[in-house]
Amino acid sequence: MSINVSNTPDMYKIYTSGRFTFNTKCRVRNTPDMSDPGIVTYQVGQSVNYDSKLKNGNHLWLSYMSNSGGRHYVPYANTDKGTS
Repeated sequence: MSINVSNTPDMYKIYTSGRFTFNTKCRVRNTPDMSDPGIVTYQVGQSVNYDSKLKNGNHLWLSYMSNSGGRHYVPYANTDKGTS
């Protein structure tokens, strides 16, 4: 079942924070775009502390600052498939 975000523009950001634990492997990206090849992969059970969420394309993304000061993104939900 899809997640209806048809009225939500791309790059819409929500300033919220939390901790997310991965239930599947997930690539960390420099941009919130699935075509970005990514820089590292989180494994099942690993977690990340995020400081915002955003919608881009057919994914919802977590966003955080890395230890080196760069902003990174990880997809946490596919809005077309309704999966997270």
